[in-house]
Amino acid sequence: MEVSKKARGGYRANAGTKSKYGEQTENITFRVPASHKQAIREIVKKYLMNVIDQQHNDKVNDNSLRHRIGGNEAR
Repeated sequence: MEVSKKARGGYRANAGTKSKYGEQTENITFRVPASHKQAIREIVKKYLMNVIDQQHNDKVNDNSLRHRIGGNEAR
């Protein structure tokens, strides 16, 4: 009997790595001038960090508002 590895994450539901962005992601590829490659990478990285920060702030604000109202029962 052969032991085979499964090509998926953990056994439990939602056991894998969580998405950084809260939604499905896709790869994109496009050509840019070599002299602008690093600048474009930095721009995209800063933009995505802002997306993550905004989601974090929205979540914190939502939780603090829920706490102030006393609505912790709907989690």
